[in-house]
Amino acid sequence: MLVPSIQWKVGKPQIKIRKAGTINIINLINQGIVSSRGLLNCYKELLPPLKSCLTDDWAPELRLACCELVESILLLTKDEITDD
Repeated sequence: MLVPSIQWKVGKPQIKIRKAGTINIINLINQGIVSSRGLLNCYKELLPPLKSCLTDDWAPELRLACCELVESILLLTKDEITDD
């Protein structure tokens, strides 16, 4: 549900909306609303927008929030991730 809010769209530099979506996903993880299995199930859908946020040169606050989200994802899923 929140993944579309963090996606970059042509002609729509909605940095505040993308940052808010990123922070909301972090909050869902930190409050235990999203499970590690749930994150892993939507990983392929979540990765492209995360990469886009990390490369946004005009939004350092968005990049920082995205780094925090990646950290939260890795910490939550560290026991679920395998070499496969």
